[in-house]
Amino acid sequence: MAAVAATSVLFLTNDHRWLAWFAIYRCGAIVVSQAAVLINTDLYIYGIDDEESLLDSRRLLLIGLLHYYELVLWFAVIYRHLAAHFFNGQDIIFLTEAWGTLYYSAATITTLGYGEIRSIHIEGARVVVFQLAAGTFMALIVLSRFVGLIRKG
Repeated sequence: MAAVAATSVLFLTNDHRWLAWFAIYRCGAIVVSQAAVLINTDLYIYGIDDEESLLDSRRLLLIGLLHYYELVLWFAVIYRHLAAHFFNGQDIIFLTEAWGTLYYSAATITTLGYGEIRSIHIEGARVVVFQLAAGTFMALIVLSRFVGLIRKG
């Protein structure tokens, strides 16, 4: 999983349509995988036998954090592909550059949204809304796992 996320950074400089579609698929798969926490099937998916084990809870927390980070990278790939759908008012950060897409993705998923880049087409707005929903959901999952660790520890 980490290797897939790391290789997505390498593709930020290239514009491949198939990679953008794969990024959309991967973001959906991450959200579905983490949604398994809500119905307690994460123990089955990740092969954890004893749900009361502190070590297993820490591993689930790390998996959640890794998925959160991976969402930032995959959405950066999507923003790189959809750069023409966004307007940059200050000409400081561009979605055609790798660091610009990573910055915008991180600012969006954390709901900071400084406003220097905004969507000018509905396709861009849809991606931003999906990232906000996925990021908020993932933050709640990771926070709940962290609180669970505090109670067990």
